[in-house]
Amino acid sequence: MINHGALLAHARELLAQGTATLLTFQELDEVRIRRAVSAAYYALFHALTDDGAAKVASSGSPKLHARVRRAFEHAEMRDASKIFAEWKASKSRDALEAMLGGSPDPRLRDVAAAFVELQGARHQADYELEAFFWPEGARLVARATEAYQTWLEIRGEPQAIVFLTALLLGKRLFRHG
Repeated sequence: MINHGALLAHARELLAQGTATLLTFQELDEVRIRRAVSAAYYALFHALTDDGAAKVASSGSPKLHARVRRAFEHAEMRDASKIFAEWKASKSRDALEAMLGGSPDPRLRDVAAAFVELQGARHQADYELEAFFWPEGARLVARATEAYQTWLEIRGEPQAIVFLTALLLGKRLFRHG
């Protein structure tokens, strides 16, 4: 399994290589920046899915852990993260407040906001080739690094477990019944 921290280190390495290149090789720099943004997103994505699978499959086999990791879906993770990050009045928010015991920790909200931002940037880096990433690459990798470090600090807290559950179950977490 790939180490999440190694993905972040790779993203920073790509940025360092890119900025050391002569401006005549700007296209190559743009490719490196795009890859760095993508690697930074995937570092946070895999950290969250790995922790989520570890919680769900804590007493199961490694095969169960791997299956649960694959059950996380990018779109559901984004949608759940938006609820935490924006924290607007909604039925989902009301249900989460009951599960969280109040509003989410600001650090958790920041991780959720970073996930949403990085997922959008990763999509843009990989698919919107006309977009220019030169000025934003370093900021996005730094954002991923901060979110990753914050996640490592809070991942064992009860609210983090609710967050991981929301990432895995998405809208299904809010069904009444």
